[in-house]
Amino acid sequence: MSQNKVLVFGIDGATFDIIRPAIERGKMSNLKKLMDSGASGPLQSTIHPITPMAWTSFATGTNAGKHGIFDFARIDNNRILLNNGCDRRMPAIWTHLTEQQRPSVVVNVPFTYPPEQINGVMVPGFEAPYVTRDVFHPESVYDDLMKEFGHYEFDWTFPIGRKLDVEGYRQQCRKTIDHRGETSLHLLKNYPWDFFMVVFSTPDHVQHVFWKMENGLAAIEDFYDQCDQWLGRYLEAIDDDTTVVIMSDHGFGPIEKIVYLDNWLEQEGFLKRAQPGMKQKAIPLLKRTLQRALPTSLRKRIAGRLAGLKGRLEAQQFGGTLDWAHTTAFSYGMYGNIYINAKGAWPQGIVEPDQYDAVCEKVISRLMELKDPDSGEPVVDKVHRRQDLYSGAEAGQAPDLVVQWRDYAYYTKRGLDSGKAIFADDLMIDASEFPHTGTHRLDGVFVASGPNIRPGMDLSARIIDLAPTILKLLGIQPGSEMDGRVLDEIFSSDMPETTSTETSGPLTTGTVKQAGSISEEEEEAVRERLRSLGYIE
Repeated sequence: MSQNKVLVFGIDGATFDIIRPAIERGKMSNLKKLMDSGASGPLQSTIHPITPMAWTSFATGTNAGKHGIFDFARIDNNRILLNNGCDRRMPAIWTHLTEQQRPSVVVNVPFTYPPEQINGVMVPGFEAPYVTRDVFHPESVYDDLMKEFGHYEFDWTFPIGRKLDVEGYRQQCRKTIDHRGETSLHLLKNYPWDFFMVVFSTPDHVQHVFWKMENGLAAIEDFYDQCDQWLGRYLEAIDDDTTVVIMSDHGFGPIEKIVYLDNWLEQEGFLKRAQPGMKQKAIPLLKRTLQRALPTSLRKRIAGRLAGLKGRLEAQQFGGTLDWAHTTAFSYGMYGNIYINAKGAWPQGIVEPDQYDAVCEKVISRLMELKDPDSGEPVVDKVHRRQDLYSGAEAGQAPDLVVQWRDYAYYTKRGLDSGKAIFADDLMIDASEFPHTGTHRLDGVFVASGPNIRPGMDLSARIIDLAPTILKLLGIQPGSEMDGRVLDEIFSSDMPETTSTETSGPLTTGTVKQAGSISEEEEEAVRERLRSLGYIE
């Protein structure tokens, strides 16, 4: 028997809420074939179901307390720093395969920039700042793609720009999906691999925009179906010994309301605003004005040249918005993160160690009483203490409290520059005239089909279960450092035994060779895209 292979086909943000009705209408025939011949069901994402944490948890099979990536950005001494692949502290599937001297091809997986020097090929995801030779591994892959296609485009289908042009945006997204399909299929056919993974990111981006637009669900369904057509071409290109996994990092659904979490904390007496000076007033006003008025290309050039200054101004803005001497809790992040202003944890912390638990419980109690002003229904399903969700050496980086909104239909912003309101119905992004109408849900998509997969099986799985399951399919024994479990129930009775040694544990300095850290100019290019989807403020 030849050595097993695994192909992972990622559709970022895919949900069965779109897929099942589409299949009933005769679309997505390739995915339907895999669902009929294999195992399928909802895939529980991370809490929160946010791109950096979810994809990194998938790749490592561990919780964020071990791998260290909780969000797009982190607060460091009152400065907002973006996370990237260098911040990952646990080995990924392709790291384990490299240790076993087995080749992988990894294309467009979020948070793989800078590219890891794996045995095989790595083309990073949307956080790659530019299309340059040094962001590909090996760099000769760039030369190959340039020769074959004349250009390469990362999945930068972000609705950046002042003009609301729906049809122009749809055309850009269709072209990007086709480009992702043709370039990645070229890599699949021309480079050796035991593990191949590609992620189509455009479905996530369009769902943020189209979910509540007129005819928006039909547009989203068309993008799903376009990805399915590329899936069909992949299926034609692989052999019978290949197991195919279709997955998403989270699901999707409409935004019910926006919650301005810092405004709520202020109303409840946990937070006090600083009296803004002229500088604090000027920075957000100037930022919004420039984002709206200047063309995207000019904004990028200015941002790149002034990246260091801009970072310092934003640090000043973040730190200067609060009266730290009278603030016990504050928020940061898009999905409901609350930090306790504890002594020793923050430069101007005021909460004593013996008061910490009481403050946490008081915030939790008040949040559980928060109700939608229109329906009167509670908006919070649960408030988690960080130790209830995360364990490991990096768990101390997590927010003290993680707010799990009802069905994740409520989207969070800090709100200090939005008056005193707690709730809002609509979300517009400063860098775009496109509305923000959809957001992530907890349940993504999982489908597996292949020679060792039991057909016609329905199941529920967690995103952290996929790495150990994929390694088992590849004949590698998952290590005890993984939090996920092997989905043994999906395997047929003739599943071969693992033959390789157990996977390794946490990464140490120098274990994973990467291209290096990113510059301030590169970081600012990525910030621009993240702002356009509302992922950072």
